[in-house]
Amino acid sequence: AAAKSLLDTAIASISGTITIDAFDAQEGFASHLTACGFTVQRGFTRMIRGPVRTMGDPVLAYAAAGPELG
Repeated sequence: AAAKSLLDTAIASISGTITIDAFDAQEGFASHLTACGFTVQRGFTRMIRGPVRTMGDPVLAYAAAGPELG
């Protein structure tokens, strides 16, 4: 519920195009994005070589900054 609320607040305060890299595992959040008028534009596969180091609980992650932000 918090992720959807944050999204709704962001949408209300931004005029223009919004791009979000949402995680496939968060199906409810993806459905909410669709209901808000977002459409799937491309797939995104993050790859890693070496040990995986997670930051926090991945269940709590809904979206991430895309590769264009470094």
